[in-house]
Amino acid sequence: MSDFRAPGPPSAPDESWVSGRQAVKAALMAGRLEKVYLADGRHLEDLHQLARASQVAIEVVPVEALNRLVGGHHQGVAGRIATGVVVSVEDLISQAFAATANPLLVALDHLQDPRNLGAIARTAEAMGAAGLIVPRHRAAGLTATAQRTSAGALATLPVARVGNLSQSFDPFRLRGGRVVAADPAGEVPLAEADLSGPLMVVVGAEHEGLGPLLLKRVDLRVRIVTRGRTPSLNASVAAAIVLYQASIVR
Repeated sequence: MSDFRAPGPPSAPDESWVSGRQAVKAALMAGRLEKVYLADGRHLEDLHQLARASQVAIEVVPVEALNRLVGGHHQGVAGRIATGVVVSVEDLISQAFAATANPLLVALDHLQDPRNLGAIARTAEAMGAAGLIVPRHRAAGLTATAQRTSAGALATLPVARVGNLSQSFDPFRLRGGRVVAADPAGEVPLAEADLSGPLMVVVGAEHEGLGPLLLKRVDLRVRIVTRGRTPSLNASVAAAIVLYQASIVR
């Protein structure tokens, strides 16, 4: 069973890369990579094993995509260097509760824009959150763009990557935490919601919002009551409003 995803070239042009089989393997073993890209038609079992052990996703892309990103001397493989502090979700939750009895965590459901990721990280750090939880696949990574937008927050704010976002819910609940989703159709207005105690705030992707299966697994869905004609808020703006409200009761 491979970790391959559907083909699709990386989209951000300003990230840092390593290329070549040995360089990518060394970076994987050092825990420096956010993602590995493999040219279509290549199969490197030892690379797959290292990526799985490091919980780093592998994506198959056309060889032309690698040529554009790292030139023609990549041996069919390249790795994107993570710019943030990457930890396991278990360590993130343990560290959060070790620091305070009522930690605040933020989970992001397949955000695509690294600028939104960076903006949310900036707000999360400013509001005292203990870290972010993001999917390994089909989501914005810890890119240079995200790092710049975070204004340095991603240099210190821990980030945990998971295969399925909901797999972080139960370990958090076992320690007395609750999972709250920011949802335009939420049953409770944000101003009336109880956001005390250990809290994980889940924010949906741009345009699509939170997936229906994920919404079924949260403890509470809160909505931001708006007064104007604008039908919805940007993901990072919605996250900022909810996180500010949660920070007040801490």
